[in-house]
Order: sequence, then C-alpha cells, then structure tokens
Amino acid sequence: MKKWSVVFGVLAFISAAWAGPVLRWDGTETIPQFRRFDAAGKQDQAVPAAVRDAETGRFRYVFDGRSLLAASHKLNGAQTLRVQVRFKAPPQGVLLARNRPAEGVRGFEFGFSGRHHSDFRGSSPAGFISDGYARGIVGILGTGIECRPGVRYEYIVRFEPGKFCAVTVIDRSSGEIVYGGSVPCPAVGALAEKAGNRLLCVGGRRSHSRLCEYLVPEGTEIFGITVWDRALTIPELRRELGLPEGSAVKEHPAAVRFVDPVSGDDANAGISPEKPFRSIGRAVAAAAPGDTVKLAPGIYFEQVNILRGGTPEVPLTIQGDPAAPGKVIVTGAVREIREGKVKWKLEDEQARIYSVPLAERPVRVLYDGVNLPAGDTLKSLREMMTTGEPRMPLPFHGHYYDAESKKLYVRLHIGGKYGSRDPNEHVMSVASRCWAGGFNGRAGYQPKDSNFFVKTGDRAGLVIDGITFETPGTAAVVAVRSGGIVVRNCVFSGCRWAVAGSGTDDVFVENCLYQLKDLWGEAKELIGKRKPDPQDPAWYSKWQWLPKHVSDYTKSHETGVFLNAGKRWHLRNSIIENAFDGLSCFSMDRAEDTQIYGNRFEKLLDNAIEVENHAKNVRIYNNVFIDMPDPISDQPLGGLPWPGPVFVYRNIFYENPESKEVRTVRSHGAFKFGANWLNWERIREMGNGAPDAETRTRISKRFLFAPYPGFLVFNNTIDLPDHCLINRVQRRYMEFVNFRFFNNIISCREILWETPGYQGLLEFFNNLEVAPKENGVIAGAGGKKLASLDGTVFDRPGDRRYELRRDSAAAGLGTLLIGEIDASEDAGAVSRGQRWSAGEGPGKAPEPARLSPFARKVLYEPALVRAAGPVAGRWGVYAPEERFRIAVPAGTVPESGTVEIIFRAAAFGETEVLAGCGDFSLTLAGDGAGRTVTASGGVVLPAGTDRESWRTLTLKLDGRNASLALDGAPARRLPSRPAAGETIFVNVGRNPVFDVVISETPGEL
Repeated sequence: MKKWSVVFGVLAFISAAWAGPVLRWDGTETIPQFRRFDAAGKQDQAVPAAVRDAETGRFRYVFDGRSLLAASHKLNGAQTLRVQVRFKAPPQGVLLARNRPAEGVRGFEFGFSGRHHSDFRGSSPAGFISDGYARGIVGILGTGIECRPGVRYEYIVRFEPGKFCAVTVIDRSSGEIVYGGSVPCPAVGALAEKAGNRLLCVGGRRSHSRLCEYLVPEGTEIFGITVWDRALTIPELRRELGLPEGSAVKEHPAAVRFVDPVSGDDANAGISPEKPFRSIGRAVAAAAPGDTVKLAPGIYFEQVNILRGGTPEVPLTIQGDPAAPGKVIVTGAVREIREGKVKWKLEDEQARIYSVPLAERPVRVLYDGVNLPAGDTLKSLREMMTTGEPRMPLPFHGHYYDAESKKLYVRLHIGGKYGSRDPNEHVMSVASRCWAGGFNGRAGYQPKDSNFFVKTGDRAGLVIDGITFETPGTAAVVAVRSGGIVVRNCVFSGCRWAVAGSGTDDVFVENCLYQLKDLWGEAKELIGKRKPDPQDPAWYSKWQWLPKHVSDYTKSHETGVFLNAGKRWHLRNSIIENAFDGLSCFSMDRAEDTQIYGNRFEKLLDNAIEVENHAKNVRIYNNVFIDMPDPISDQPLGGLPWPGPVFVYRNIFYENPESKEVRTVRSHGAFKFGANWLNWERIREMGNGAPDAETRTRISKRFLFAPYPGFLVFNNTIDLPDHCLINRVQRRYMEFVNFRFFNNIISCREILWETPGYQGLLEFFNNLEVAPKENGVIAGAGGKKLASLDGTVFDRPGDRRYELRRDSAAAGLGTLLIGEIDASEDAGAVSRGQRWSAGEGPGKAPEPARLSPFARKVLYEPALVRAAGPVAGRWGVYAPEERFRIAVPAGTVPESGTVEIIFRAAAFGETEVLAGCGDFSLTLAGDGAGRTVTASGGVVLPAGTDRESWRTLTLKLDGRNASLALDGAPARRLPSRPAAGETIFVNVGRNPVFDVVISETPGEL
C-alpha cells in the first residue's frame, strides 16, 4: 500500500471551508513573530533577519548551529505545522518543538533521529507527542528512511486530538513523499495547558531556561514556517504545497525488509534478497508502517519482540510463505536438541526409553510434529499407566521430566506408529517451561512466553502471515495492550494457545491450522486396545487431565486458539483439529463481541467452543463440527454474569462412524449446558458457600439464564443420531431459561439423557425433528417430525453437504418472526439453492490487494457481522444494531462508468439507504412483495421477497445520463444522476452488503 494513503487516508473526507493559518513566516526579510535563543537559553531581543536566496529570490533563515528560534504561541488542540527546510550537513536535531522534558509541560518534538523517537541524533524522520506526561508519550520513527543534505524538504506535522498524529516529509523538487507515518493517539485529547511553557521552537528544543539542545546543524536553512489550528485535509495540503489537483505526485512505496536465517547478517541493510537480515527482530526494528518483513524459508530459533507496528490503514506485515505452510518455521524449541546436536541416551533397552539433559520442565514435547503427552513418573512411562490410585492407562508414547536429575525422558510409540522408536532419528522439538503464572499458566505474560511478543500500545497495526509457529511457552503470539492484529495463513504446532491477549481488542485469526497431533488418534487407539472400564466409561479421556492432578497446571491440553480474548476477536476460515478443545473457557472467559465463523472443527476430545464463564455477545456461524463429544458448551463455573447472549446459526454438526469408538459416554450432546453447584459454593455473592443440596441462596439455583435476547440456536443442521441434543451438566431440578431452538434440522437420540417426555423451559419452534425418543417436542410449534433424514430432505443424502432438495421436507418450514437477519424460512443450515463451504485453512485467505476498495476496507472492520457471500471464503457484512456509514475509498462517482452494489434484501419492513452521494440516494424499503429499491428522480424497482440471494444493483453513468437495473432488469425510467466526483457512501445496516465495485469508462480523447 502506498504511503500517501498512510498519511492522508484517515483524512479522506470532503474539504472544509478554507481558513488561513494562525502563524506564518513565508520568506520575508525578517521573522517578527520569533526571537533567537542561544544554547544557554539567553534570548536575543532583536528581530531575526533572513538572507535572500539566490535561487528563488525569496528570503531564507540560516541557523548557526548554536541557537534556535522561538515564538510565544499557545495552541493545544488540533493543528498542522509545516517547515520548508534544507540541511547543509546530514540532517539531525529537533525541527519543531512545543515541549519541555518535565511532567505536566510535555508536548511534542519532531525532527530527525537514528535510534529512538526522542534521540534526535540521526537522519530519520522522528518525534513524539504527549498529553503532558511521560506515560502519555506516543512516538513516531521512520526507521530506514535517511534524509539527505542539500535537498529541500517539506516537513509537515498534523495532530487531530484523540485520533492521530502524522508526520510527512516531501522532497520539494520532485514531489516524492520521502516518509509518511501516522500513529493513533486516543489518550492525547489535547496538549497540556502549559506545554513547552507556551513556546513554539524551530531548530531545536528549549529544555529549560538555561538550556537549548538538539539544535539543527550549522548552515541549516528554512524557507517558511506555517501553523494552522486544525489538521489539514488533502485538498488543503495540495493547495498549500502548490500542487494542483490530480497532479502526478511521486509516491514513496512501502519497503520490503528481507530476512534469511542462513545467509543473512544483521549488519546488512536488509533491503534486498541478496543482503538480508539474519533475524526477524532486526528487520522488525528497521520497518516502518506499510513495510513488509519477508522471511525466507528456514527455521528461526528466535523470540521476537514487536514494540512498534503500523497503523490500521497501513499495517506492518511479517510474512513467511502463505501458499506453502511449513516452509517458514518460528520455533521456541531448544535449538541444540532440535538440530540433533545433543544425542539422546538409551536408558531402558526393553522399554526403549531415552533421555537428554534439560534444565527445566518443558511445556510440550513433539517428535516430527507429534505430541508426546506427559506422564507423572518414570515408572508410569515404563508401564503406560498412572502411578497414583486409581491407576489409569496412558497413551502408547509419552515423556517425563525428572526435576531432581534434570533429565527429560521420552518413550516413542511402542508400535512404531510414527516411525523409528529412537528419538535420534526424529526432529525432537522440546519447548521451554511455561513462564506465565496463574491457573493453567495463563497470566502475567513475558516475552519468553511467546514466539512473537507484541506490546505496541493501543493498536498494533500488525499482520502476521504464512508462518508455522512451534512450541512456545504459552502462545505463538502474545499481545499486551496491542489491538488491531491479523494472524493469517499460519500453522500452530505444539502451541498451547495460538494467540494470547492482555487488554487486547480487535484481533483476527483467519485461514489458520491449529492442531496438537495426534491427540484424537491416540484416544481412539487407547480405547480400542485397552477397552473402557464399565465402572468408569469416561476413563479414556482422563489421561488428558492428568497433569492437572499430578504435578502442575502448565501442561493441560485444555487450551485452544485464543487465550484471554478481549473485545471483537474473530476466528474465521480456519481448521481446528486433533486437539482437546478448540476454544476453551480460558479462551472465552471474558470475551465480548466474539465472532467464530467459516471454520472446520474436527476430531476434538472435549468441546469446539466453550462460552463460559462470562463471554458476552458471541456469534457462532457457518462452521462445521465433526467428531467430538459436545461441540458447543455453556457450562459456567465463575458465577455471574452468565454467558450470553449467544447466537448459533448456519452450522453443520455430524459424526463419522469411527468417532463412536472415542465417544463412549451416552449423555454427550450437540450442546453442553449447565450451571454447576460449585458456582454457589465458591462465590459469596451467589450462595455464600451453600452446599450442593441447599437451594435457599441469594441467586436462585433453579436455572441457568441466558441474557437477552438469549442463547439462540437457529438454522443449523444437526446430524447426531447417537447424541442427545443437550448434555446436561447441572442438577435435574434446574432449568434452562431463554434457550431457544428454531428453524433447525435436528437428528438426535433425545433432548436430555434419560429424560423421557421432556416438559421443561427450553423453547422449540419450527424445527425438523428426527428423534426416536421424543414425540414432537423438538419440532415445536410450526415444526415437523420425521422418522429419519431420508431422501426427502437433502439433495444428495450422505455427502455431508446437507444441501436441500427443492421439494425438501425442510423447505419453508422456518419462521422469520424472531427477527434474526441470517434466519431462513427453510429449516437447516443450507437453504434451497445455496452451497456449503467452511474451513478454508492456510493459503486460502483473500489477498487484500486483489479486493475492491470497499471490500478491502471492511475486511478487518471488527464491529461488523459477516454473512456468507457468493464467493467461498469471503464475507458480506452487516450491522445488527447501529448502521455503519462507510465512504468507499477511491469511491468518487465517475463521469462515465458503472457503480455496482451487491447486497441482500434481508430486513423486511425497514427503510434503509443503501448508498448515496450528495443529493443522490438508493433506498431499500417496504415489506413482502411490496419490497422496492428507489433512486433519486422517482425511479422504483421491485425487489421481491427473496431474502437470501445476493442481488446486484447497477447504476450506469454515461455523460449526463444514468440508468438503473436490479439483477439485470432495468428500471422503466431514468434516475437523476449523481454528480461526477462526489464521494460514494455506503450504509452498512441490517441488509448485508458484499461489495461495491466502481468501474470508470475512459472518455474519448
């Protein structure tokens, strides 16, 4: 992405009325507003004099290297400052300052630095802004951008309180943008009242009354100083710089920083594949917003600290190989062991147990990517049984760490399932210990807990793409107070969690693979060869929980993709397989506005998604859940507030025959619901330690309540004939309140295990029921009961795509009265005529550069809800509450061309302006058969009753004329045309919008 858009993208709105500057010196013979201060802080009362420039005939001021200029000038709010400067020596020093380095009077300093935003001894554009205090400093550093002597530069600083601060450096002679950087500063609502003691300094900083420092070098010339009391818009800046509208200004392209772990050298410049850096950390430190750190194939034994990212508009990208997962590996494994430099010693020839010296207990051990579960003693490793009572079987391979001898023991699969039993013939990835504290090692993050540690403050503006992460202490990516992160096309191998957050919002994990190979397969083998204990049918899974009862909590497999998700985290288009949980309670405990969509969850030993303990507003849609005991869990153990609301829709649930060998407990369900009595025993405000049998408690024990609008399960296809619908994990006298099932196809054994004739408070409407132990309760009002999911329901029974026949028994069975946008009048996940796809995985993420400007803008807008679009892996967007008004980037109305809006008319009975510009608008209104699209000029197009198909509204422009068509059907009259050059706005509301495509037809020369 071009850096012009970095700097000005946030300001791309229609120009405000022109207002002049509040301070200006523009090349006159004297500079009356300023006085000269020497290095000792002494003021010269004479008016500074300029000298005539032979090149332009105008006047310029020349610094002597021993003084600066200062003006008494108070301005605390929005502002733009511009200096035209030329250095005789290599640029350095402070160029603009309204600052003193004392608490309460800090403001801003901008100039040229080399290493840090406040060390002005280099030639890179740099600076900082503050609310008056050190804790509020926000810095900018153009690492790798070297300005040169002898070049006339425009140096521009813009500050919009509470929003951003931007620096632009332009080569005046060529028009090239040498540097453009912008940082968000939401905490800087204004400069301090006495920032810089109300002095504006040019050419240095006045640190206190007796010291001026960071002075620009002798011979530095300035040709003009201008200050405005607002952040200028693009048209205003062009006018001020003397650049005509539409002029061909050279744009400075984003840089690529190359890294190669074999051929690289951190002493290189890193700007070419021939001379790359060696470490990722060095490249990240050199990168600026908009840059890409490109990783060559190889193994990186590196823990990377990312303390400065990009911006939401122009992120910093760290990229491996998105199309070839596994080529770029960032590992936390012990290097000497992984590279085979330390040999494994055979300790027990009969059991084939090997050892290697190791300083600390590892949190994970892999061989060729296969997980080695932990045993509790060396004896347990020999016998493949736990040593404590009751003794339980362990998998057929494992590891044990002896803290006394500081040795790691391993026993590879006794049947040779994964090759040789000698670890010297495998790639052994031995992780470090878990440094994080707290229950299950999930609190108090440090850099060494991660592969990538992100701590940029506020929004990181970071994209991590195409990397395989391996064996970190806690998580592959740990982000501390650093939102706005995208992790895409990545593989997580031996990672307890993929992405962990602390005070971090707005995270996207997309098109990734999360696995702990071969957890599910080991459970299947364990059960098949050792047979379940009839007295304890759940024993097969207990080895997963052993570490929680034996030594410490840091090796539990109850983990998942997220850890401590904050607000607006998205998991989409990913594959989560061969693990214990997909998103555990540690993932979702305090999550808000979480969206989980387009994923494939497969072969899990517990749950795909746990919304406990307090997750708020969770949307789970367009996923497929295959082969697991209880896909979705609402089992809070942390008291109030209960999880919710939760929306589960357009998902497919099914089980393959082999899964029955793993799932031996009859009470498993598509859902696991229940509030355990421990909530009341543990939490004073609920029950003050009330025992299980006591029901006289402050918070009623009679029910688990889902906050409004509830736990809504609609338009899913649940094909689990050997499951219950719900695995109840609370006492039988307790009820579920505000849990509602409608428009689903449900094939299950019964609602609740051993609860015939259910008459509770669960709500069922308009479902297609196949449940041999139920008699229409699941079908509910408006629903239908069948004996089986035979050929009357699906187009191709047995293909697991669950696409409906045109005359399906599920056709038209649903209700729209509950008012959910993605609800369908057809029951089930896939409506008639629709196709199903989920779980695209690594290498399949949409490339932003190939999308339209509109699609690119909404791709990572975290507050919008996604709707399955007409292209696999891509999503439309809608807003269930407040409408989003989006200015289409580069979305000006063409003189001749077309504007196409692809949308769904999903919200009946509502009037919504789909798009508009100036006085022109396109409006969707009406209900049922009376649904219409209207355009300015009185044009009306019938929109019909179709709520689910994506429609195309085409506005064709030809000179002064315009025409309008919906799905190719033209309007009978011509609409008034919007004015050429106007910015197009799209209202994203309850009618999903997939794309807005603007095409311009070149005029004749």
